[in-house]
Amino acid sequence: MAAEHIFIDTNVFLAFYAYTKDDVEALKIVSELAKAKKLILHVPDQVVYEFERNREAKIAESTREFEKGGKSPGVPRYMSAYNEAKEYSEASKGLQRARDALLKKARADAESRQLAADRTFDNLIAEANLIITTSEIIEAAKKRRIVGNPPGKKESHGDQINWEALLAGVPEGSDLHVISKDGDFASPLSATQPHYFLKTEWSRAKTGTLYLHEELRPFLNSHFPSVNLATDVERHAAVDSLENSAAFATTHAAIAKLEALFDALTWSDADRILTAGETNRQISWIGSDSDVSRFYLRLIEKFENKIDAKRVVDLREAFKIAV
Repeated sequence: MAAEHIFIDTNVFLAFYAYTKDDVEALKIVSELAKAKKLILHVPDQVVYEFERNREAKIAESTREFEKGGKSPGVPRYMSAYNEAKEYSEASKGLQRARDALLKKARADAESRQLAADRTFDNLIAEANLIITTSEIIEAAKKRRIVGNPPGKKESHGDQINWEALLAGVPEGSDLHVISKDGDFASPLSATQPHYFLKTEWSRAKTGTLYLHEELRPFLNSHFPSVNLATDVERHAAVDSLENSAAFATTHAAIAKLEALFDALTWSDADRILTAGETNRQISWIGSDSDVSRFYLRLIEKFENKIDAKRVVDLREAFKIAV
């Protein structure tokens, strides 16, 4: 399957520092999919600049929102005689202590740039196709703003620069999935559809189709339905590597990776791994090697109730596993 091409707008990255339906795991999944070459994330350097400029303000805004809760209210005097009033008071104090500790730790990690979203963003950029803004992109963005073509707001060049960078940096013939929350890329008729002008321009310039998504997780669920966690991507990639192994060294490396992910392996994974062991000679020829034999033994024992009895016998023989 060809890799999906995607662009994640700055507002989506910043939303991970706010109250949002998305979760950091979704960013981790994108990072792993990019590493596995299942998708290509295109990041204009303008997005990085916008992110770095606005990160602290977004964290401060979310922190103020969290602090608004204040202290839990006391109980009316007429309730104070009940035992439950004391329990309520102790629970309120415990909540306040937990809240203060949470704020202290989060502030420290925000200042040292060690929040989970920080680390994940850095990992994403390392795996992305970073598009450097050239003077040609700047001039094209200025022209776009002057003539009034979307995307973008009148008071900013950011979206125009990002769009021109995408036109310059995404390969010919590519569909592009834009994930953006602020509506700058959307049709006035439907918030879930790209602006007709942009869709037409992309089709003409790239001979591809432009898609728009407001949230990251629904996009992932739609295009990568078997992936719920970042480790799922690692697992699938390791199974793929073993299935397609064309060298003994590759087999040993894939086995080592699968050993590290062993507890997460599903029966679907196991069936593919067992079939690979039966059909790929780069695996079966070294089936008696200690790491390969040990791994297949563990796999057979874990899923023996799902494996046909004759297949179990054949596998044990192939991998020199004593009955």
